[in-house]
Amino acid sequence: MSKSDENLLDVIAVAENLQLKTRAIEETPFGITIADMRLDDAPIIYANEGFTRVTGYPEDEVLDRNCRFLQGEGTSDESVERMREAIEGGDSVQVALQNYRKDGSMFWNEVTLSPLENEHGETTHYLGFQQDVSQRKEYEQQLEQQRDNLAVLNEMVRHDIRNELQVALASMEVIKARGSIGCTEQVETALGSIHQAIDLTNTAREVADVMLDTGVDYAPVEVAFVIERELGDCRSSYPDADLSILGVLPKVRVRANELLASVFRNLLTNAIQHNDAETPRVVVAGRLDDGDVVITVTDNGSGLSDSQRNRLFERGWSGDASGGTGIGLYIADQIVENYGGTLSLADESTPIPEIDLGGATFVVRLPAVE
Repeated sequence: MSKSDENLLDVIAVAENLQLKTRAIEETPFGITIADMRLDDAPIIYANEGFTRVTGYPEDEVLDRNCRFLQGEGTSDESVERMREAIEGGDSVQVALQNYRKDGSMFWNEVTLSPLENEHGETTHYLGFQQDVSQRKEYEQQLEQQRDNLAVLNEMVRHDIRNELQVALASMEVIKARGSIGCTEQVETALGSIHQAIDLTNTAREVADVMLDTGVDYAPVEVAFVIERELGDCRSSYPDADLSILGVLPKVRVRANELLASVFRNLLTNAIQHNDAETPRVVVAGRLDDGDVVITVTDNGSGLSDSQRNRLFERGWSGDASGGTGIGLYIADQIVENYGGTLSLADESTPIPEIDLGGATFVVRLPAVE
């Protein structure tokens, strides 16, 4: 093959490659534009077919115009200002804003702008990507509405329903104290139901808190302090149980909020309530491991079967003989996951050397903060 033939093949290959790239740009589902920053009002000098599909404007109505013609009454001034500041600084920017098609219909446009520089480092053009994200925005708005509704329900559970139950509980306690003949059994039944209803409101409140948790209130929290406080509360609620700490808990902090307390509350009460030993015993231990704080909660119960282990953290699963809601461990698992940690059950593959009481050991691992 001659040198001229080789050069011709190289030219053909370059042309085919260029044609392939051009087709890819034209046929992409995203809008692509190029604006010339050297001209007055930075007009669009190129728009691909994706842009015309997204906006409904034909190419001849797009070229030589600034892209602001897509803006309208609902367009956020803040988003427009962010784009303007980025362009003035020669920076990239991405915003989602309300734009309007040729037929007047509104759509959410996720716009990404990137500067193109010449060999002297001067920004001569801006490359724009436009994507219709209306469905995503609609879904986000639906989620926000659901969060608002859940917040209202959470407020009702926290205050209105719980207050009414407390009033009913106080009234029944008065009736019980008076010792009315013939109604002792009914009073005890009513008191049991009220206490159970109060427990359910606590569970519902925790579920709502977890679902509404966005992490904006996370702050360094000392784990040892939280555990010691929950142990104290459990000793008051379950005076017949033996609750203790093995050694000294690490004095470290993790990024968390008030929900951290419910993690250990659930683990401690679960270890007591589902314990068939004559005297329930629960031991808490802690250590540092590769930048994490590891807390173990071990009990002297009969342990868990393989089938129970596999479903332990499922929402709504409470075991064959349990009368609980099956929510406690699920909530604890979700909270720890939100904190960037893990909640697991120790087994042969992950042994816990601190103590062996013959029952189950739950392991909470959380990233420690400086």
